[in-house]
Amino acid sequence: MRGSAASDSSVWSRLPHELGDAVRPRIPEIARACVDAVAAEIPEYSGKFADGPGRVAAIELTRRGIERDVDRVGTPALWQADRLAEFRRHGRDAFHSGLSREAVQAAVRVSSRVTWRWIADIAREAGLSGDVLYGAAEGMFADVETSMAAVAEGTARRRPR
Repeated sequence: MRGSAASDSSVWSRLPHELGDAVRPRIPEIARACVDAVAAEIPEYSGKFADGPGRVAAIELTRRGIERDVDRVGTPALWQADRLAEFRRHGRDAFHSGLSREAVQAAVRVSSRVTWRWIADIAREAGLSGDVLYGAAEGMFADVETSMAAVAEGTARRRPR
């Protein structure tokens, strides 16, 4: 029986560096697409991600997050503690800015979906195998699961008791 993706932090390390090399130049486009999708699909974010400093900051944070995740491709277990701390911080910050946990988690799901579609298209364009796509999907599903839990933990820590 195969182990669960969530318990296997090495899934990204098993992917070929070619995937990261193919995705890396497109990260700014992917980040903009993620922010656009979150603004379009999640009403709580539409105003925050309109033109201006909020949008610029959101694109930059998204770009850095995608870049950090792509850096894990072909690299053993590079990320877990820092990445989860960042999502806990997102949860706390969201709570303080009036966003619901559900909105933040929806933003994670939407961004992950958009990112996956870009990665899948880029991998196919680069001629990478279906096994690479399966591995990337497995890694992304595990990441969404752990990210959602960290967001929930971050918002729960800031709620009055």
